[in-house]
Amino acid sequence: MQWHRENNILSDAGELPLIAFLYDGYELRHHWHTYVEFLYIIEGQMLLNIENRELIGKKDDFFVINPQDIHCSQPYGNQHCLYFVIQFEPSIINPDFQSIFEIKYLLPFFESQALHDNHLHLEGNSELKAILDGIIKEYEQKNTAYELVIKGNIYQIFAWLIRKNLVPVHQEKFSGILHLKELLTYIQVNYFSDISLKFAADMTGMSYSYFSKYFKKVMGKSFTGYINYIRLKEAEKLLLTTDKNISEIAYEVGFGSANYFIRLFQKEFDMSPLKFKRDNIVLL
Repeated sequence: MQWHRENNILSDAGELPLIAFLYDGYELRHHWHTYVEFLYIIEGQMLLNIENRELIGKKDDFFVINPQDIHCSQPYGNQHCLYFVIQFEPSIINPDFQSIFEIKYLLPFFESQALHDNHLHLEGNSELKAILDGIIKEYEQKNTAYELVIKGNIYQIFAWLIRKNLVPVHQEKFSGILHLKELLTYIQVNYFSDISLKFAADMTGMSYSYFSKYFKKVMGKSFTGYINYIRLKEAEKLLLTTDKNISEIAYEVGFGSANYFIRLFQKEFDMSPLKFKRDNIVLL
């Protein structure tokens, strides 16, 4: 069955990839999205289905819905349900391997099924409630630098989840990324260049064949796949912030062919670059 996919997010500020809102509970059909969703029940009860797990939420319950999790929700029984939702693109906190100390904690979250439990009972937990209240306040008031405050609040939520042992910290994978630090930094700066597998292997002091296997094991992507991913993320920014055409963007981020860029973009985002721009431009 083909589930409905929601579009990417841009706030009304046009730069912060986050939206926050109150839902006066009604039924939402099965869908999925590439962004992270925090859901906090203020009053009433609701029935959620996340990846075929039925969960009943009540007042002060907190849910974390991972990117690409198929889910749906509806009020439970005859009860009215009011809940607060925060949805944000992973890019708001994903360090893209520029800040090594962050990778240790944040990378596991963006891997499939990283959370031990999507459903948390916060009754009596004033610490996390205060963080959520802070996000609501900042988002509503939009004072100067509110984006920085909200980003800090989201980091606080992740720190809380980690300290409660709800997000695993993989020390072995972190050590592997440290070994690749110089190469990853080089890719971030030179992603638009032709970076060969041999060049990368030499930079890390590994043989050609061993490096290929090692990189995929540590990063979860092939070397070529990782470079293409970085290029696509840069192209995404250009699509939303410039008037450049598809071919110009493709060549600017390092793709040798606009057609190849379009195929990869379609596979990654489940839509063409042009449709992505049209769907999101109305939110700018």
